[in-house]
Amino acid sequence: MEFRERYQYNTKTDFIAKGGFSRVYKAYDKKLGLTVALKVYSLGLPGKYDLTTEIRHMILLSHPNICRYFDGEVLKTVTALGEEEILQIGVMEYLDGGTIKSYVKSHPEHLSRLLKDVLRGLTYLHQNGIVHRDLNPPNILIAHTASGPIAKITDFNISKVIDETAPLSTQILGKVEYMAPEQFAPEVYGINKKISFNLDLWSFGCVIYELLKGEPLFGSADQQLSTQQVVNNILTGISTERLNQLQEPFRSVVKRCIVRDARSRAQSAEELIEILDRDRDAKHITPNPPMIDPIQPKNNYGVWKFLVIALVLPLLIAFLVLMGSGSSQTDDTGNENYNNTTYDDQQAAITDTTVTINSTDTLEEWP
Repeated sequence: MEFRERYQYNTKTDFIAKGGFSRVYKAYDKKLGLTVALKVYSLGLPGKYDLTTEIRHMILLSHPNICRYFDGEVLKTVTALGEEEILQIGVMEYLDGGTIKSYVKSHPEHLSRLLKDVLRGLTYLHQNGIVHRDLNPPNILIAHTASGPIAKITDFNISKVIDETAPLSTQILGKVEYMAPEQFAPEVYGINKKISFNLDLWSFGCVIYELLKGEPLFGSADQQLSTQQVVNNILTGISTERLNQLQEPFRSVVKRCIVRDARSRAQSAEELIEILDRDRDAKHITPNPPMIDPIQPKNNYGVWKFLVIALVLPLLIAFLVLMGSGSSQTDDTGNENYNNTTYDDQQAAITDTTVTINSTDTLEEWP
């Protein structure tokens, strides 16, 4: 079945979005009987990153948080000027919930869930040796399902299979606002002077910030900044104060992502999932049982000891007074002394003894 016979679509009414290198349309696949998305590549895509590259990376992969690819087509057409043009078209899963940014704006209660979806998708990509290199809000789409919204990563035309033996690539690809420092200076910020999987985690931190604050972390052309100014912001860093304005657990996640030296940045998406899960678990912790009141005795022994002290102590004081009176003397000034200790000093000594007894008892016998 020919392409135009198999896929039913209208370029005007079924237009979905336009990216840097492609346009996307909604279509109906008559052969499979389902709605799909057609990704039509524009001219100007770097030669080594084409539809064949993207499909080769993705068609054998299957994960609930990765946009699925069904097929690819190459069409020859003729322009209005009579020139032959080759179109590359990817046939993809149709995702009906829009971008994560627009969805979260209307449904903020799903933010944490959708972010974990993205991290699971990144985990799967990284485990299969693929770094996305262009993670940003328009490349994270939402699908409505019976169990709720699901986030899926899309647009793998500049993704890269990490090969430790391959020569270092210095080609800069991706949307500048979300690019990691090592994409500009791998010798300075990279791991072994190369990009690595946690390049995507820098971009993920930028995505979280934008979803929460409504603007790119390092600025954009929409804010009247040049590309060079955005790059300078990325390489010079930002104040911690801006990140501290984020609520937890997102603040902790972003701080592990936005680290210029890739060697000190979070090394895996699983680490970030743990931070998000830890916050969820904290909200469901059962309160600690009440502590035993420390002024309540553990048993009757403590009560009896206090009663004994209360009865014996007055007798002891009286005995000391009587003993002192039997040996009292008068000094040259006519004041009575008790074994060279004044009455006030003796009272102070008795009082100190009482405090010591109570203090010792409390420390040794009570909880």
